[in-house]
Amino acid sequence: MAFKTAAEMREIMTESILSDVESILQEMELCAKQGKDQYAFEGSLTAIQKEKLKELGYQVQTGQQYNVPWAIISW
Repeated sequence: MAFKTAAEMREIMTESILSDVESILQEMELCAKQGKDQYAFEGSLTAIQKEKLKELGYQVQTGQQYNVPWAIISW
């Protein structure tokens, strides 16, 4: 995929990141319906994703154990 401008690339990347955050929020909603107060998963979050979740009021912890990244999002 070729981008015509940096602005076009930035817009597409932002849409992708927000889409990823939206899917994380859906998983968090399922956890909340089960009475949980956090969502934990193996995988990583980008700095922008962490920032967006923190802006929404969530606590975000990330780390890595045995070369496997993990994240915990609490509310």
